[in-house]
Amino acid sequence: MLPDSTVPASLLAVLKLVRGSFTAPTFRTFAALVTGLIAQTGRCTVTGMLAGAGLTRAWSHDRAHAFFSRAS
Repeated sequence: MLPDSTVPASLLAVLKLVRGSFTAPTFRTFAALVTGLIAQTGRCTVTGMLAGAGLTRAWSHDRAHAFFSRAS
């Protein structure tokens, strides 16, 4: 399993439109969560986004939850 998700180039091009709104680490988390949201087949939750991105065992759930509560 990869330590970071692989974001398709076409999706990354769209996400880069809002790149200036995030720090570099936060943008990587944002891109992975958006990819997971699109790819997931279960519930639309933070855990579901991690599962969709294939990151449930590679990332701490705290990283994803912190994005929504504390990220700048």
